[in-house]
Amino acid sequence: MIAGQEVILVAFGDQRISRVLVAVENAYLFVCRREEFEAATRENREPVCIGFRAEYLLEAARMAA
Repeated sequence: MIAGQEVILVAFGDQRISRVLVAVENAYLFVCRREEFEAATRENREPVCIGFRAEYLLEAARMAA
């Protein structure tokens, strides 16, 4: 998995959410919304993220080649 890749996670209440992967550290995925990722890229700053344990990952979207 690489930064910028879309991932599907399980959130509170078994809700499925789509987020953008920012980083993977140990057993945690740091993600944010697509809008935050794009704004941070434009503004040359780190995106504001939240961490999920890797076990909450349902799917990682394939990147276009």
